Amino acid sequence: MKILILSLLRLGDIIAQEPLVRGLRHRYPQAEIHMLVNDQFLNVSSICEGIDSWRGLPRNRLQSLLAGSLSQHDEAFEMLINLAEELNSENYDMIFNFTNNYLSARLMDLLKANE
Repeated sequence: MKILILSLLRLGDIIAQEPLVRGLRHRYPQAEIHMLVNDQFLNVSSICEGIDSWRGLPRNRLQSLLAGSLSQHDEAFEMLINLAEELNSENYDMIFNFTNNYLSARLMDLLKANE
């Protein structure tokens, strides 16, 4: 089983979600658990246990593109599509969205999993 967790807010949120990750690890001990975070927080992997693989969302780059011209909006959309395709190639069984914002909701629209 493969599980993806989206945590696209602040560093403190990622650390505070560690009990949730432990709960998933306890419930699915054989699962491979991946976490998608804003890329500036990838260094948190050294202090958060239970995650097998960390992925980074280039949030700052996306925000700068979305603040630019319409042609840059196309580039931002292309970045999200490419990220979704990469994540979908992992064939996740479950995806948990620990983020409550518009970006994570749109990304969830692009992701595929059984649950």
